Amino acid sequence: MAASVSLAQARPLAPVILRPKQKTGDSGYTVQFLEERAFSAPYYLRKTNNWRYTKLGPLLREMKTCAGEAFQKNKRNIHDWIGNGSLAEQGDDVIEQTYRIFLDELAKAKANTDMEDDYYALILDLLASTENFGSSGRKEKLWLYLRCTAESKRARKKQAERDARKECSLEDPSSPGTAGEAFAPSTGEAIAPSQPRVRSRGLEIRDRKNLLETCNT
Repeated sequence: MAASVSLAQARPLAPVILRPKQKTGDSGYTVQFLEERAFSAPYYLRKTNNWRYTKLGPLLREMKTCAGEAFQKNKRNIHDWIGNGSLAEQGDDVIEQTYRIFLDELAKAKANTDMEDDYYALILDLLASTENFGSSGRKEKLWLYLRCTAESKRARKKQAERDARKECSLEDPSSPGTAGEAFAPSTGEAIAPSQPRVRSRGLEIRDRKNLLETCNT
């Protein structure tokens, strides 16, 4: 992968950080895991007061948001049949294209919000530390950015599935999670009849009234 978009060259003080290996019992790349296993170098502990003054979580959330936007904007160049659309499995050119867009999205977020300069600089440092363009291991290159992209993609997929289930439940009143026959009203409450049923009852009342009037004449 070309180093033309490298932040490491512009931010030489940021230490090189390889992708931390998980051990038995680890629960994934959590914020705590990354703080302790990846970003515990004196450089970051000094800048964040041991991650007490500045939290890693908000930094990662901002990165995931921008990574998701970049992925969507370059989706036409990402092949779904390669690794189920995983950016990490795409060609180097596609990864670099998307990374460029990601950096642009970060710059826009900085310009369009009240993000502090120190906050933005720390995000760039994290990216510079984890670019590792000179590494021989493919999984080491841009590992933090690619992980943020993967987690953003996974979150977007889960949200789409939730939206689809919600839409299906609205179309099918008897499905779980809706106010259909599957749920009985609580004490003192009544489930309002659907609109077609209201019209049907109105017709029944009108017909009965007409019948009574006819019988009384």
